[in-house]
Amino acid sequence: MGRGALGVLGAVLVTCVLLLGAVAQGAAAGTPAADQGKPLVILFEDGQKSLSAAHRAAIQRLLSDQKPGAEKKLLVLGYSDGRGNPKKNMQVSQQRAEAVRKEILRVSGADPRHVLAVGRGAENPVGDDRQPQGRARNRRVEIFWTQAMDPSGKPIAERKSVSPAVAAMVEEARSLIRRRQLIEAVRLLEQARTQGGEGDGHWQAVYGIAGYYAGMNAQIIKNHLTKALELDPYNQEGRDYLGRITAREKVADGVVGAHMGRSEQDPIPVSSDAQAHEYLQLFDVQPLSLQRSMTRPVEAWHCRDRQGRQVVYFFDRSQVYTWAFARNGSDISGPENARSPLPAPAGKP
Repeated sequence: MGRGALGVLGAVLVTCVLLLGAVAQGAAAGTPAADQGKPLVILFEDGQKSLSAAHRAAIQRLLSDQKPGAEKKLLVLGYSDGRGNPKKNMQVSQQRAEAVRKEILRVSGADPRHVLAVGRGAENPVGDDRQPQGRARNRRVEIFWTQAMDPSGKPIAERKSVSPAVAAMVEEARSLIRRRQLIEAVRLLEQARTQGGEGDGHWQAVYGIAGYYAGMNAQIIKNHLTKALELDPYNQEGRDYLGRITAREKVADGVVGAHMGRSEQDPIPVSSDAQAHEYLQLFDVQPLSLQRSMTRPVEAWHCRDRQGRQVVYFFDRSQVYTWAFARNGSDISGPENARSPLPAPAGKP
């Protein structure tokens, strides 16, 4: 397969989150009690970015029985309310997340690689930004535990398996695609369809990848890859190819261009590492080296353009991390009653 992109199925990142915490009503700076199935939520006062004694106590309780490690990692998501400048809101949310991360590392002594802080601005509000009490709920940090993983990075929890016959046909179809025998691959996948293949995330992903190289209609390809992620949120090859085809569409439509992503303050969002590589290829640059931040989901690709000039492209990898901690493979969102961002008077986030 081209550039070895198909290869073996990408390592599964994590399984469904086992989370602590429950959203509780109370003061804006208060901390809800812990409960399985939900994140630990820490609320902030208007404009507050530092931690209170109550915040620190809640973090200590969270870490009383275990600390982050290779098998149990923590994702810290910071949020603001929806008032004011969006870039300022993003900055404040990042500062809140990093303050919590710093305290987690202080208390636990964990490896910094095992705790990730991501600022998300006013995304995914859980309260009505038109009301003070709603804004108080939105100014928060959510802390997620991942499920335990084995040393190879695969979830320890058992995964639903398909019939051996379907799995064998899907794997053979992968081999055919690597050899560019696309018609044969599609025929084999159609045979697997008659045995229930459509209900398998790997079948959907490989069918979409075959269509990708065969030049099928882009929407048909995206439908298969999207279905693959609905069936199996941790299907990395499905996510990679969906990211690649989305990158092509955005560049073709002029939504993303080679003039973008030139500063750390304005990175290009990506949903997979493969999508970042696709952008670099579309920008017609040669990647030279990669730098990743230990505390923020931003990476810098140092490249050389056609004229031999050094250029740097920055990518925001927030989605690369956050989808892996979600229950259903989509971006982590608030409760069912969460509202979309609403216009509000300017003020502190």
